Amino acid sequence: MFQIAIRGLKQNPFRYVATTIAIVLGVAFYVATSVMTTSFEDTLNGSIAEAFDDVDGAVRSTEVIETDFAEIRQKIPYDTGERVAAIDGVERAGAFLTGYAQAVTADGDVVDSAGLPPQGFAWLDDTELSPYAIVDGAAPVDVDDVALDEDTFADGGFAIGDRIRVLPLPATQAFTVVGVVGPNGDGDGLGGQTVAFSIDGAAQVFGTTDVDQIFVQADDGLSQDELAASIDDALRSDGVSGLEAITGDELVGEYEDTIGQVTTIINAALQVFASIALVVGAFVIYNTFSITVAQRRREMALLRAIGASTKQVTRSIIVESLLIGVGASAVGALVGVGLGWVLLQGLGTLGSGFDIALTIPPQTLVAGVLIGSINTVFAAYTPARRGASIAPIEALRESSIEQPARSKWRTVIGVLLLVVGVTMSISAVTGADLAALTVGLPATVLAIVLLGPAIIRPMSRLIALPMVRNGSITGELARENAARNPKRTSTTSLTLVIGVALVVTATVFAATMSTSTKGQLEQQITADHVVTVGPEIALLGGGLDPTITPSIDELPGVDAAVPFRQASVEILDGFNQVTGTDTGQLEQVLDLNVVDGSVTGLESDEIAVSEAQAERDGLTVGDEVEVRFQQQAAVMVVAGVYERDDFVGSWLVDNAVLDANVTRSLDTEVLISSRGDAGDSVTAAVAEVLASNPTADIETTASFIDGEVGQIDQLLILLYGLLAMSVLVALIGIVNTMALSIHERTRELGLLRAVGMTSRQLRRTIRYESTIIALIGTVVGLGLGLFLGWVASRAAQDTFPDFAIPVISLIVIAVVGIVAGLAAGVLPARRAGKLDVLDAVTGD
Repeated sequence: MFQIAIRGLKQNPFRYVATTIAIVLGVAFYVATSVMTTSFEDTLNGSIAEAFDDVDGAVRSTEVIETDFAEIRQKIPYDTGERVAAIDGVERAGAFLTGYAQAVTADGDVVDSAGLPPQGFAWLDDTELSPYAIVDGAAPVDVDDVALDEDTFADGGFAIGDRIRVLPLPATQAFTVVGVVGPNGDGDGLGGQTVAFSIDGAAQVFGTTDVDQIFVQADDGLSQDELAASIDDALRSDGVSGLEAITGDELVGEYEDTIGQVTTIINAALQVFASIALVVGAFVIYNTFSITVAQRRREMALLRAIGASTKQVTRSIIVESLLIGVGASAVGALVGVGLGWVLLQGLGTLGSGFDIALTIPPQTLVAGVLIGSINTVFAAYTPARRGASIAPIEALRESSIEQPARSKWRTVIGVLLLVVGVTMSISAVTGADLAALTVGLPATVLAIVLLGPAIIRPMSRLIALPMVRNGSITGELARENAARNPKRTSTTSLTLVIGVALVVTATVFAATMSTSTKGQLEQQITADHVVTVGPEIALLGGGLDPTITPSIDELPGVDAAVPFRQASVEILDGFNQVTGTDTGQLEQVLDLNVVDGSVTGLESDEIAVSEAQAERDGLTVGDEVEVRFQQQAAVMVVAGVYERDDFVGSWLVDNAVLDANVTRSLDTEVLISSRGDAGDSVTAAVAEVLASNPTADIETTASFIDGEVGQIDQLLILLYGLLAMSVLVALIGIVNTMALSIHERTRELGLLRAVGMTSRQLRRTIRYESTIIALIGTVVGLGLGLFLGWVASRAAQDTFPDFAIPVISLIVIAVVGIVAGLAAGVLPARRAGKLDVLDAVTGD
């Protein structure tokens, strides 16, 4: 039977072209995502390991705020380094202090760091402990000395001796470029723009000389574990609390864990779309084997007639599918490696600051081949059983093995599942019992799969109405051909149903997000202009110097300029972001719809909370909460509860609180209210103030809101790109089904030509049939996607309350479905049009 399977593949290699393509695309997508994320992770980990190769341990605070991705630790005094250096077993020690800093070029611009947060640090003179080394010039020593990383130095057109500005300090405070820094070793440094200062210069930029941690190196012969234990013992003996020592391996491991968490999330998200492509490919494989097995009924009959058992015939088809699956998956794995390399080159052109080396994880290649092979065998199993179970005498007849009649039980079960699924999904989102969605949504999708054959004929008749106008014989034939085998047509269209449903779901949910976000921000922001800084700058605690906002507030035509800033804190044992602002002027730029207490003029021991957060935590006005900032904790009283939290978040304090509890508190937004029709003049005046702050921009409130909504649209475009692979596989499935069915209907098509149908009419019939199948998939996908989008929107209605249906976008999707159907029928139609009439009729 193995030899029969091999011979079958050799004699009909083109029969499985679409199956092979579907497998290759799905596996390639899966492997490429793993190659890209693994390569990026390994490069980062290699750079970190190289940077801290000579670091045997670190001393840091035990006070920590846990976040989802990293730890925010309390800083420790700079002189801790001297105390640690004096401990027995410590060869050398160096204090490491880092924070936001960004060099400004002579043109008043900043150097693009490809989205990576720019950073500064206090220079470590000890080359054994520093992640960086001087590659040109000298190390920063004086308070106004600065050294730049190689990429920033070159891209910004800097030269040794230049006097430059460093953000966030004002333009009046200049630094002298004294050197260029590079990685200390063969690594790539820590990535992004890097600015090095003396400890005194760093204190001015970061607002403190307290450091993040102390790097240490052990005496010869002392292990890392022994070093950490020795330091801990010495600190306890000196009565020092709140500090701990960890090994260098633990330090590197924590950095790698943080990177691993991020890359794991990215990889998992991408693998979801790869899995969708594989599932869609399974339908293509199922349809291919269903048709080819039906076309080989005489071959199966002869095998059965000469003594082959049902199991043996089934096994021969399974072997075919396994050979195809293994071969196509292996090709897909290789294509995935190439695609991953291309993606890495794209990252490199963005100037990420890393020379990303290609890493090919063997386990990913093995997994890709296994997944593709198992997917193929699983999809081919049912057609194989169906083909092998036919009686020899019946298989020798002219009738097809595939039974066009639909199962009544399948329809009944489908209807019941649909009722249960829709009912549970609706009750889940209307009754806030979201757990029921885990049953409701899968039941709904499964119901659509089961009901496919039952709805094919009525849908074919409805969709074909424009094609059968004026008694068009081509439209009539296309309609009947699409409906003659409902199960096959259903399976073919289901591939497109999945892709379209996901696209529509994403589109509807994105429209809901956009409408809700826009409506909520329009309700909240009463200011006329907004000043913002880049998100990658705010990520590292960067922003505008607090002296900028008072300068804007004094401009002619400005009624109020209110700054906003954020700080990472721990409240009620959970990580949160708290927003600081000038609460005395808050009502002039924002309407938070206060529901209890007050949010204006908050005192230094008062905090306001959003209504949703207050309900979750059971808080009311007058309650006390402990807020742990990075350096210290404070007990604060809830002074007000507000409803609208889209702009300020869940927690709100006066800026005086952040000034007292945060080392360097910088503004990330400034809302500006202007007088009367002074808008244009205010824009020009504020832009002049911001001229020396290239990371900040001013825009109208409407433009700012459009920008926030635009980010959702960008995310939607990304989703479209990721789902494109699934839609492509679905269209390949339609082409495949049409091509194989033409082979199956060779005599029929020959007879049509023999009785007078022209080649052009025959091609049109095939194109129409393809369009009907594509439109069935598109229409059902639209309906399913609308329902799923509504469910997703209702589930998130607390955050996005305004459900929206993007009619224009849905029309575009429908049009694309029509065009895709026509395109999918072009090649099969051309093949049908080229059939020789005599050969087709005689079956030669």
